[in-house]
Amino acid sequence: MAGLADHCGVCGTELSFALPICPICKKAVCESCAFRMGGSVFCGSACANAFFFGGQEDVEDESDLRLLEEE
Repeated sequence: MAGLADHCGVCGTELSFALPICPICKKAVCESCAFRMGGSVFCGSACANAFFFGGQEDVEDESDLRLLEEE
């Protein structure tokens, strides 16, 4: 969960403030890694597309996320 200091779930950078969370995979995302679509912040295009165009309801673990990215 986001706290006073977070690690980016994409690049691993540690920042001293809370980061936005991807609504699909729940990763914290820094400003340089954020993928923005429709006014929301995602960790990448796979999660953004799943959010807006369907796909799985929730990503349960990393293997589910890899399946989304392969499509």
